[in-house]
Amino acid sequence: MSRLKKNREAFLNRFRTSESNNNNKPSLVRNLMVQEWKTLQAEEGGLPQLSDNFDLQSAPDDTDVEQVLSILEEIKSELLLEEQRILEEYEKSLAFDEAGLCAAIDQLKTDEVICPICKKNPLMQNKQIIFCCCGMRIDTELDGLNIANIKSQLEEGISLHNTQCVKEAKFSVMKQAGVENLLMTCETCDFMFIVI
Repeated sequence: MSRLKKNREAFLNRFRTSESNNNNKPSLVRNLMVQEWKTLQAEEGGLPQLSDNFDLQSAPDDTDVEQVLSILEEIKSELLLEEQRILEEYEKSLAFDEAGLCAAIDQLKTDEVICPICKKNPLMQNKQIIFCCCGMRIDTELDGLNIANIKSQLEEGISLHNTQCVKEAKFSVMKQAGVENLLMTCETCDFMFIVI
């Protein structure tokens, strides 16, 4: 039993001596607390000054404690409001991303075809004319083609090209003998496919 008491005393003495050795050196916690206190003092005003030999162990009077507790409550409520605001922003962002994803999925379900020339805008049709905002315009005359036919032709051309070449084919509009055609070509493998 006496050995247990001696070990306990030795253990406590080790902490006591390390505390007394550390009292001479400014601790990181002490420095942070002093810095935060000075910041609060500048913002709030009326808070007591800390002396240069401020000791974390020293006990302030009850009014100071009440004042510090009220400030801490204010900080807590501000942090809770900030957390709530961040959560609301996250939910809005999530809803926006979900709406964008749903729109992209809906767009894939339609027969909409992205222009192979500009690769940005959808192809549109007005009677027999297939056109795009980028300036691409082809008169299909009496061929009776529509956007669904063009989508099918594009898929077929891309599939044929991809079976023999890994490079990306290029699209262009060519006018010969008064007829406009949408061509798919690849200089690497000398591939050519008439889309329209």
